[in-house]
Amino acid sequence: MSRRSGQGGSVCIRGKKYIGRYRVDVPGQNKRVRRTVIIGNIGQITQPQAERWLANFVEREGINEAGHLARSQAPVLTFGSSACAWKDHHPLVNKNVHLNAACRAS
Repeated sequence: MSRRSGQGGSVCIRGKKYIGRYRVDVPGQNKRVRRTVIIGNIGQITQPQAERWLANFVEREGINEAGHLARSQAPVLTFGSSACAWKDHHPLVNKNVHLNAACRAS
């Protein structure tokens, strides 16, 4: 799967620390969310080391995997939709039980 823009991340300096910025696909949203992670102090590591660390971090998180994209594009599962599906697949013990309006409408 090809990497979409912003998912490789970038390393910036904030104060005396390297920070890494990358974007993550979020289920139920069209836009990706920018995440930030602190990599380390400027005196401890170099910029290329910080870039390698961020690349490894993004790889460990699985952000560029096909499964991650599929999960983020799947419809969002809510409690209400799960409850309605459960009621549809399980027979009611008491026939006089009234279903709520949300389940009857769908």
